[in-house]
Amino acid sequence: ALNLPNGIYIASIYSGNKIYSQKIVII
Repeated sequence: ALNLPNGIYIASIYSGNKIYSQKIVII
């Protein structure tokens, strides 16, 4: 996953869940 805030935002939209996006960021 991208460490950039933009990547996190995109991941959250793609997943649809902030919790899941955070998990991706942690990984």
